[in-house]
Amino acid sequence: MITKPLSKASYRKPDLTSRWFFFLGTVLVFFPVLLYFYSFSIYTTNVPFSDDFSTLNEVMQILQSGTLRGKFALLFTHQNEHLHVLTRSVFMLVYFVFGSIDFKILILVSNVALLGLLFFAYKTLPEKQEKIFLLIPVALLLFQLKQNWVFLIWAMEALAALYALCFAGLSFYFLGKNSTKYFWWALFFALISVLTHGSGVAILVVGGSLLLIQKRFGMASIWIIGAVPVLVVYFNKLHFVADSPMTILSLNDLARIGKFFISFIGAMASYDNQTSLFTLGAFIICYFIFLVFKKYYKTNIAVFGFMVYLIFVAAMVALSRSGVEENLVFSNRYKIFSLTMVMLVYISAVDLFYPSTNQRWVFLAGMILVMGFMFLVSYEGGREKLEFARHSQLYRINQWLDKNYSLYDKGESRTNLVMTKALIGGF
Repeated sequence: MITKPLSKASYRKPDLTSRWFFFLGTVLVFFPVLLYFYSFSIYTTNVPFSDDFSTLNEVMQILQSGTLRGKFALLFTHQNEHLHVLTRSVFMLVYFVFGSIDFKILILVSNVALLGLLFFAYKTLPEKQEKIFLLIPVALLLFQLKQNWVFLIWAMEALAALYALCFAGLSFYFLGKNSTKYFWWALFFALISVLTHGSGVAILVVGGSLLLIQKRFGMASIWIIGAVPVLVVYFNKLHFVADSPMTILSLNDLARIGKFFISFIGAMASYDNQTSLFTLGAFIICYFIFLVFKKYYKTNIAVFGFMVYLIFVAAMVALSRSGVEENLVFSNRYKIFSLTMVMLVYISAVDLFYPSTNQRWVFLAGMILVMGFMFLVSYEGGREKLEFARHSQLYRINQWLDKNYSLYDKGESRTNLVMTKALIGGF
């Protein structure tokens, strides 16, 4: 039996403006988000990890200080290149609200910052009817479990790193609005980022430069005036991590720093293969140079500024950390910066290539399939890491409660003292 093909008159295209279409896209966007936070509910414990012990001790000292001046002095104390004012403040807020410093609540608050990055992506993607579907690859990328697993067990680092990126995104988004009202929000998030993480300094530098490039000289002057007191607070008594190589004395030093810089940008690619990191990083650098030649900053200043910021951060980390430890570039804490850079690469690709293609749904489906595959692989690897981390943390805390040892490998006597002080003090 031969059937006639549908005529153009009888064929109906899907209504991209319908509520059901938007609802379907929203469900698909939030599926990886819900799976990520479901993993949080299963594997995250109320047990400090790594530098959480130092932050816990600092917060206890602030709360127990007898004078307001003493409290502020401790609050604004540096930890290596970071002030961590926001981190300590959130620790104290959780203590005042819940009656104790609950690390599971702290980690939940920390990871909400990823939703801020998702918001940035949604607001900076092109205004297309299928915009919600263009956001799906971003969600699949940002909420990868293996690359982010450390932020589900390490409260201090999660608060600092994730909110530094979130504030950077919000600052560049508001700068891109080219409005006086939004300018103040951009400045606010830039300043608070400096009090959150050392990388916040890069927002002030890049943001001010973008205002000058746009010839918004009045706002650039206000930006600089607002930045000065915060930078004075930041650089006052600033000290870098021990053995930090901040000088370039030979070509070997330059090569080491350059290799670390490029690998940092591609850090999401692998946990043990330097070639993979370097290859992805080199590709992103080449792509960024292409964007400069295409004058992409005229198309999407917010995304371009965010990319410049991340390159600035990569340079700062390469200078201060490349000589500390050979394999430090594989550190879990750095992968979110690389993930964010890949997100920006995707948004810029959508800006430049998506509108002109005749096969938009093929492009979109391809990106969703690629990111979806990466998400599934990452989920399995992240689940294994989190299972081990949960078992290890519970074992260590039980050993400590039972026998007063095995709490943490590095500085065991110090961490034992901090935990004892916290329990006795009711923290």
